[in-house]
Amino acid sequence: MKLNLSVLKNELPQSDLHAAHPDVPYKLKFSYPVLVDRCPETLSGDILYIVESGLLSDSLPVTGEGIPSVLCSGKPPKTWLSGKIEIVYTEQTGIAALLMNQAVRICARYNQWEQKMQWILDEKRPLIELAEVTSELLGNKNPIWAIGASFRYNFSYVPEQDPLTPQIRKLIDEHPPQTGDAMTPEEIEELLTDPEYQNTMDAADPIIYSGLNEGYRTLTYNLFANDVLLARIGFQEISSLLTERDYAVILVLGQYVKKALITSGTNAFDRPLEMDQTLRALAANIPVTREKVKEIMKHCRWQENDSFICLSIRLRGRVNSPQTLTDTCLLLSSLLGNDCYTVFEDRIIYVFDLSRPETVRARMIETLLPVFRDNLLEAGISTTFNSIYQLHYFNKQAETARAIGVIKDPTYWYFCYEDYQEEDLMNRYLRDTVPETLIPDGLKALLIHDRKKGTNYAPLLRTYLECERNIAETVRRAYIHRNTFLYRIGRIEKILGIDLDDPQNRLLLELAFMAIDRYKDRF
Repeated sequence: MKLNLSVLKNELPQSDLHAAHPDVPYKLKFSYPVLVDRCPETLSGDILYIVESGLLSDSLPVTGEGIPSVLCSGKPPKTWLSGKIEIVYTEQTGIAALLMNQAVRICARYNQWEQKMQWILDEKRPLIELAEVTSELLGNKNPIWAIGASFRYNFSYVPEQDPLTPQIRKLIDEHPPQTGDAMTPEEIEELLTDPEYQNTMDAADPIIYSGLNEGYRTLTYNLFANDVLLARIGFQEISSLLTERDYAVILVLGQYVKKALITSGTNAFDRPLEMDQTLRALAANIPVTREKVKEIMKHCRWQENDSFICLSIRLRGRVNSPQTLTDTCLLLSSLLGNDCYTVFEDRIIYVFDLSRPETVRARMIETLLPVFRDNLLEAGISTTFNSIYQLHYFNKQAETARAIGVIKDPTYWYFCYEDYQEEDLMNRYLRDTVPETLIPDGLKALLIHDRKKGTNYAPLLRTYLECERNIAETVRRAYIHRNTFLYRIGRIEKILGIDLDDPQNRLLLELAFMAIDRYKDRF
């Protein structure tokens, strides 16, 4: 494996080591050391050059790509210390051969560590064994953990130690998490509302999280695959101080944890790796293989002919950035016990199965209300559908309900499509036309008659239709005598010239009245 001078400086026993132009400690550069007996003419970025300072000329050698690494016995010339070369040197001279032997042993130890981790992967051993061999390499007794994107632990390893530090004793007394344990919703919300933790979640390189609430720092490293967070690993600074070497070690450990998760086809501890891609494709009406859909169904313990609902969720009064939506998904997953979700465009898509005997749509919505309210979320809820392959259409339905609902009922937290279906249908009717095209000629004549004569025939007709042509109910709602109504409806039917016994005519009139409501200034 490759190492860098940060690792070497931490491992070498010499106490007077100095560094010049150190690079970031997690960049791994050289593959092997070379002891040189004269000043090199060229320097390569993948070799560690070990040399006596007395052999170095004042002029710098030619360098290729990358920054070369040099381990020097004695202080190098000023030109080398100021040049574009990363150098670690000791004031002692005449020990280049000793430094070479030490570097070879260090490289061999790290190679053995990497071989052990590969063996663990090849033998499909538990992931916690990766932490065990890493702790053995570091020898600092600090806890090591890996946690999935849904805040469920892939592993949590606390090395045995004697005597116990107060922090380790506290951690043990509080029952450290075991493989598969999930953080509580309160713990998750505390992290997701911490701006510093938010920054660590976006980081592509190892980064320190101060963890003021815990009382100790943690070096964390995020594992991504196709821009999807697989897991996060951490070294807790409890027993010993973190060093620059830890940055390199957590990077390599992360590569093996990532390989293990991808090989097992899971992320977020047990969430199918391609769930996000599959759900996004279904939502976008992009063809998806049945095998990928079956993987989701199997993970969720669903059947293809189950009944489903789709939720379209956005943050109310906050920026709906991809990272914020992803964080919200993680929180919802822990609260709802369902991880069939994805971030799609500028919102969250959530799918629920209604086929279990105890699951009723109304009861589920009632359960979701406090979750939406407490987390300032607004959600459109689709009607029931019977194939996950129809997600595209019912996701659009849910988003339509949300978009209409936040305007018509801004104090609500969720919006069921059936409450806004008429509005949606009207929007569709008017998408490529003007409202006048929806008004039958007979109704136009009735509206003109009302304007000229001062009558209210059109409103009475609408009440009559809404009462399903029930005369008793119509006269009650209109506050008129039955005989008056019979006279007026006769006049209405004559002006209208439309057969009200035909249900299709009645539907057209109801749609026309909806258009009139929306565009009152035009009628």
